[in-house]
Amino acid sequence: RMWPARSMRPEPPPVAGRSVRRSTIANEPEPTTLLSAALHRTKARLNRWRLVAGALSQGKITNSAARYDVATIVARTAVRWWWPVILPALLFIVAFSVYFPLRSFGSSGDDAAGYLNIAAHLNRGEFAIDDPIVEIVRPVIDDELGGFLPSHYYPVDQLPGKLRPKYSLGLPILLLIGHKLFGATGPFIIVPLAGAALVVATYYAGAAIFSETSSRYIIASLGVVLLVLNPLVFSTQISQPMTELPSTAMLLFSVAALSFGLRKGSLALVAGAGAMFGYAIDLRETSVIFIVPLSLIFLDWVFRQKNQPVQSLLADPRFKYSLLFLGAMLATVSLTLTSNFILGGNPFLSARPQDVSALSISNVFDNQGVYRVGIGSFRVYLDLLLRRVIAIPFVWVLALIAITKLVR
Repeated sequence: RMWPARSMRPEPPPVAGRSVRRSTIANEPEPTTLLSAALHRTKARLNRWRLVAGALSQGKITNSAARYDVATIVARTAVRWWWPVILPALLFIVAFSVYFPLRSFGSSGDDAAGYLNIAAHLNRGEFAIDDPIVEIVRPVIDDELGGFLPSHYYPVDQLPGKLRPKYSLGLPILLLIGHKLFGATGPFIIVPLAGAALVVATYYAGAAIFSETSSRYIIASLGVVLLVLNPLVFSTQISQPMTELPSTAMLLFSVAALSFGLRKGSLALVAGAGAMFGYAIDLRETSVIFIVPLSLIFLDWVFRQKNQPVQSLLADPRFKYSLLFLGAMLATVSLTLTSNFILGGNPFLSARPQDVSALSISNVFDNQGVYRVGIGSFRVYLDLLLRRVIAIPFVWVLALIAITKLVR
């Protein structure tokens, strides 16, 4: 045992007729729900700390036994919250302090400029841009029309005389929020924040996936080390307002929230997982493919509940959690569905169909899209990993350890 048994600890003397070790809340009814139970525990802890602080300030705790009790409270709190709370908070602070100076105050690529341009039009209240001249010149120079249009806007038949955004609105809305909060340089704070959030999300996702092993936090910490050493993160993505970091952070937070929520029976975490997954799709529509690992997490939990007695449909937690997750996901992904419907007449008609076509199985080994025709996404990403990810032997050793822990 890390701490001595209760009977072995020296008991402190009472302070003003009350115990320093424990305090109760007078006239407090017995908790009947999870929320009331949590509030009850919080009130009890705050009351206990108030008594200890008052006794210390009045000089009423002087003997070694009482001082030992106070030290025990502090040490227990630090040990209990170090892995799940304190360490992730420190990781976020350190990561943001490293990533923040790497931000840029402009865009050096076509995509980043497009996101900023869409955010600027949203700031002026322009969802679709009025441009009646496009309809006049479109029949004449349709093939070269893109060179005369605002960045990342294009005409659609459903809206004559208007131009619609080329990208979904997830990232432009975040950039707009940054502008409203921090001024002209605000949009360039969003991606460093997302990078720091991705570090924390990687930690929590690793802890969630390996939650049944005693070394889950060690594995999660090693995953964070690999992430922060990856030059694709700190040298490429941090400096430009792009969707990769915020969407990946949302997806990993969704994995962690769904895993912990199902295990602990938390409706709030399950709903949060669905909402974050939906907004990840708002950021990058191809994030919809992540429904596969999320479904595996849910099916694993359902399989573990197979021996539970079958309840009515509405009371069955399997039905309740799946409905809650899907409802929260639809609530946030409705941003993309609604904009697609308004601008294109079809909620499932993507603004960038060529990106969604990347999910096609035929493109995995023989890409027929715009970029790297005939190569396929499998070879592209494999070459990228082998050339750009550092400490390759360490990656394979960590993967072997993780698989071994997972099988056990």
